[in-house]
Amino acid sequence: MNVKLIRLVYILYMQVLVKNLSLYAKLEGHEGCVNAVEFNSTGDILVSGSDDRQVMFWNWESKTKLFDYHSGHEDNIFQTKIMPFTDDSRVVTSAGDGQVNHLFMFVLNVLSITLITDLHSPCFLFVSTIQIRI
Repeated sequence: MNVKLIRLVYILYMQVLVKNLSLYAKLEGHEGCVNAVEFNSTGDILVSGSDDRQVMFWNWESKTKLFDYHSGHEDNIFQTKIMPFTDDSRVVTSAGDGQVNHLFMFVLNVLSITLITDLHSPCFLFVSTIQIRI
């Protein structure tokens, strides 16, 4: 097949696909533009990062926010990444400040202890009585 013909068919297909998209839900929470979203490995949790420098975890199916935290970034978040092969317990964010921050989560009974570290200064954030499926 001709490469130009394949490209044209692809473009037409994508135009039809985009025209048929619809809004499933609007998740309210961020106070700035959302620049980054990613699903976890099972597709039931969504993580988002924004100009407000917050990272939020969502149950997208029920349209509810599970929890959020301030990323420690000094500028807008442009990427959130749930690291593979970590049982969804590690999230990395990058932002306009040039920093890469790492979030490690684990659940101990009803206490979730969240460790946020960046390349410059580690800090701890303790979040109690939040049950998260990760």
